[in-house]
Amino acid sequence: MVWRAAKNILPTNKRLYERGLTIDPICPQCGMEEETIAHVLLQCEETRRIWFASPVTLHVPVDTDLSFTDWISFVINKEEKSGIANVFNLIYALWKKRNTWVFDKKRVSIDETLRLADSWQNFCKKTPSVMRVVEEPIGSSQNAIVFIDAAHKPGVRAGFGCVVTDQEGLFLAAAIVIEPELMEPMLA
Repeated sequence: MVWRAAKNILPTNKRLYERGLTIDPICPQCGMEEETIAHVLLQCEETRRIWFASPVTLHVPVDTDLSFTDWISFVINKEEKSGIANVFNLIYALWKKRNTWVFDKKRVSIDETLRLADSWQNFCKKTPSVMRVVEEPIGSSQNAIVFIDAAHKPGVRAGFGCVVTDQEGLFLAAAIVIEPELMEPMLA
């Protein structure tokens, strides 16, 4: 999901509007700004309250000129490994909160959003045996490209995998997680 956000391919209202859909490009949560990826995940007043209440101690920019891709690149290069997982989990929870409002017309509270992010973090901590790293972790000084994909079979299982390459496409690492009890497709 973070990869899709960084590639600017999440279906925000502004992106859908730009692609010719007859949709209001304004954020459905605050009704104040165009719903870009940076807005929905970083700058919306609803989102900013959640970042502030979260245990993640990062500067979330108010500057509307900063892209999500630039911000997440900064985070990945500066944050500890465990902190990056917290950031990614919160980003997923923010997108899920947004979608719950857009598709179900249900408001999700700050506490519920933080609980969702925390539940994914706890899931990752309790299931380290299903994670298989093929190569040694890459050094923090290397630039890497991460390819991620996921699958979900309702009522059966879900999983995701990633492959990490360097800038020239040479393999650095890979991992896979398979979870038989994961029933939420967006977590896959």
